Amino acid sequence: SFDKLMYLNQELFTMIENTISLDLLARLYSTQLVTSADKHLLDHNRVYYRVIRRIAAEAMEAVSPGKVSVNDGWGNGCTDMGDMSAVMPAIHPHVGGAAGTSHGSDYRIVDVERACVNSAKCQLLMLSLLMKDDAAEARKVVAERNPVFPTFADYFAAIDKITLDLDAITYNEDKTITVNYGDQD
Repeated sequence: SFDKLMYLNQELFTMIENTISLDLLARLYSTQLVTSADKHLLDHNRVYYRVIRRIAAEAMEAVSPGKVSVNDGWGNGCTDMGDMSAVMPAIHPHVGGAAGTSHGSDYRIVDVERACVNSAKCQLLMLSLLMKDDAAEARKVVAERNPVFPTFADYFAAIDKITLDLDAITYNEDKTITVNYGDQD
């Protein structure tokens, strides 16, 4: 129910506020919130972003001529791509062919050609474009990258500091919810 979601949301943010290092949170979110310096995601003029974005648009246009829309806006969704972009250059192109609420029980593929086949074609074409001319574009992307975390090991070490290995939420028989912050015996 809505009340349970609101309660869990409050408990989650209380746990974050009380147990996660502000320094770590600052590092994780700085790439999205900082609007100056050289390690933020809001600068669409970064060389590697411009290269990958152009290649994605070119590949998508080759697969679906006249049907490509490039949007530099930011949404409020959350994907693993944010995690990836803290370590390596990344973008998150989307293709059509699905309907329903994303991650919802009504989400389904309605056009297999668009959602699966065209997506695969775009990914392979992007790879081909990055690798042509002795991988000139890929080399440019790698040379210009400036990640928040230099390696995946650094990223996972930071994440390990905020990860709890326990059953954090318990739904009790009396319909109440118990939240375990990891500081209880």
